[in-house]
Amino acid sequence: MKMSSPSPSDKSMEGADPPAASSVRRRLVRGFGASAMGPVVTALVQLVSVPVFLRFWGAHLYGEWMVLSAIPTYLSLSDTGFGSVAGDDMTMRVARGDRAGAHSRSRAAAIQPSRAISILTVSTWITGA
Repeated sequence: MKMSSPSPSDKSMEGADPPAASSVRRRLVRGFGASAMGPVVTALVQLVSVPVFLRFWGAHLYGEWMVLSAIPTYLSLSDTGFGSVAGDDMTMRVARGDRAGAHSRSRAAAIQPSRAISILTVSTWITGA
């Protein structure tokens, strides 16, 4: 079988990427750019929102809002690893064939955050803080 010599149009395409590869590269660059812009936009919103809230709400109301908005954050951070420890324990129990024990641990792990929040609420109420 005789090979034909490359046409001039083939030579101009020698160093070019196939269309699919350049499309993937372009999408990756755009994705990384968008990911990099997320923290920048978040920082700008946080920097601009403080003076705006202080201007329209005043320091007292803004302070109350800050305290109230911090409560869900504290509650989400209050897990203190109970979920991870319970997950590890359940995995070990299932591996030993103790499905009932794993189910019991699952229920206890679901109740634990409620217990911690209840204790925190009652102790705060008792101390009058």
